Amino acid sequence: MTRPRATPDMLSLAAMATRRRSERPSPPPVISSYFRSFAALACLMAGSLSQSAASADARQPERVLIAANQAELEVFVEGRGKTIVMLPSWARGAADFDDMRARLAKNGLRVITPNPRGIGASSGPLDNWAMDDQAGDVAAVIRATGKGPVTLLGHAYGNRVARAVASRYPDLVCDLILVAAGGRIAPPQDVLKAVSDGADLRLPPAERREAIAKAHFAPGHDPGPWIGGWYPAVGMAQQASVVRDNPSRWWDAGGRSILVIQPRQDAAAPPENAELLKRENPARVDLIYLENSGHAAFPEQPDELERLITARVKPNRRCKD
Repeated sequence: MTRPRATPDMLSLAAMATRRRSERPSPPPVISSYFRSFAALACLMAGSLSQSAASADARQPERVLIAANQAELEVFVEGRGKTIVMLPSWARGAADFDDMRARLAKNGLRVITPNPRGIGASSGPLDNWAMDDQAGDVAAVIRATGKGPVTLLGHAYGNRVARAVASRYPDLVCDLILVAAGGRIAPPQDVLKAVSDGADLRLPPAERREAIAKAHFAPGHDPGPWIGGWYPAVGMAQQASVVRDNPSRWWDAGGRSILVIQPRQDAAAPPENAELLKRENPARVDLIYLENSGHAAFPEQPDELERLITARVKPNRRCKD
């Protein structure tokens, strides 16, 4: 189709329209200034939001998978500074430390929380999973993350594993923090039953809640944070290793210095265990009671635990960045 040629009349009309557009009055200075300020503010807000998103991303822990013996372990790493590796309680995983890991990282520490075999993305055989194997898994994590020796924190059952690591791999551990340090003096049978019932997912929720409150929380505390997060198959494998194991092989923790943070109302790990450890090693064991706390400790007294752990790790000259 042939395009129509512009005629003089058409060109005149176009020129008139152009003149009219150019003759339109400019917006008042106040309005122009308002829109310029609004645009600048929008840019600033967009930049601030981008920085906030970047900061949020920066706070997210790094997730890595580490080969260890016959296992592959899921490990979370957060922060910079002196390194602390945190080992969870019986039949529980690294998620118990999510809040504390973020707190300690904000305080200038590098925090590593591995999931034991069978929890999260961690995998590996659980049959005949001896304490030596569990210590070997943690040693592999410390070596793979490239920051040894480290402060090793063990919570409840994790205190056994931490001491086993220090005994078998003393070059990888510069200091120990034990929270709810059981191992020799067992709790009463009704408390042992409550420990077992709390992790038994076949039981009614109300019955489990009552058992968890009795075994793991101080009177009056809400057991809600520990209703979930149980891995019974892992717990059974860990319990089997306790039956086969000889505590004297790891009780001394390889002669390393130890801070014991013992919950005062701990039913599952009676405080007599911590007191015995202190009496046997008065020069290298510091004992602090965590008031108004049961065995779970971390959801009960997070502020005080944050303070105690930070105060122990940051100035410790035995442990380097």
